[in-house]
Amino acid sequence: MVNDIFISAKESKDISMGNVENYTYVTVSSDSREMFKGDAVEIVKAMSKYGKVDMLKLNAESISKGNKHIKCKPYLTIFNKEPDYTAYVSKGRYINAEEASKGGKVALLSYKTLKDLNVFINDYIEFYGEKYKVIGILGPNHVEQDSQWNETVVLPLNSVPKAYLEKLKSELIYSNTGSGCLLMSLIYRVKPADCDNILKIATEKFNKDKIRIASERQKTSFSSGEVQTGISTFILSIPIMLVAIFVIFNMCYFWIEDRKREITIRKVLGATDKSIISLVRRQVISVVLIGSVLSFVFQLTMRGYLDDILAKDSLSLEFNFTNFVLCVILSLFIGYIATIIPAKRVISMDPAEALRYE
Repeated sequence: MVNDIFISAKESKDISMGNVENYTYVTVSSDSREMFKGDAVEIVKAMSKYGKVDMLKLNAESISKGNKHIKCKPYLTIFNKEPDYTAYVSKGRYINAEEASKGGKVALLSYKTLKDLNVFINDYIEFYGEKYKVIGILGPNHVEQDSQWNETVVLPLNSVPKAYLEKLKSELIYSNTGSGCLLMSLIYRVKPADCDNILKIATEKFNKDKIRIASERQKTSFSSGEVQTGISTFILSIPIMLVAIFVIFNMCYFWIEDRKREITIRKVLGATDKSIISLVRRQVISVVLIGSVLSFVFQLTMRGYLDDILAKDSLSLEFNFTNFVLCVILSLFIGYIATIIPAKRVISMDPAEALRYE
């Protein structure tokens, strides 16, 4: 449950628009009354001198591994220096500036696409007869229904084969009544304060080709559905957390009560109250740590059997180190608090009375 809260929160923040607050949708078009005769790809490359450009809404293409072929939409990116924005990569890494500018043969796939092709990170896929090394998983590290990353492959624009590049250029021309105008959908990633000025400079640069760049500034925010999912998960988690706290308290209480005789004998033989409480707490900490290790092993074991089943409901047993550490710390804190009352109660008893009770 705690894992699901973290996953929902992270995806709400990062999965759609990355880690920068503002981004800009850009439509690049030419005069619809005239045939566009320029080079659409060169326009995108020129814009990348000022920031990161991602090409959207491209037609589905085939990628393969061996005899397996699947259709997915290319998501072409180009930038010349490390941008503020990086897409949500749950495993592996994103394309770096050198690979983007020099055309490195690397690719990112969604988890669903990886599963469908039966490939892993550092494996190779083929796109238009050329091999690309898979360097990361785009989006969640589990199968998710209706994920926007499903059936998507991210490639550096400068790395795509010439055969695909020629096809792409023709696809970016919208034919209407004998003429063909340019029509591209991009996401432009630059600092918000610089965006308007950069788009103005770009528009002036392409003025001779009668290019129009229309932008629509957007702001990353939580969707109502994502917020509701996080709230619902947290509410469902509360009873489980309360039961866990109750169990730890009761375990400590009855365990100490059951050791009255041992604690009393230690006290009679000269053990101080402080040393007895320290002994009890060390043993409680040992139990918590052993339980944590067992839970870690159990989660990793069950993930192999249940992850594909849970993925149908967009859940996962993916191990999260931060969550694991937080849960261990919380368990240690509860165990520490739980020993205070029963331990003090036992050591405050008269030894003769405690032994008579036994």
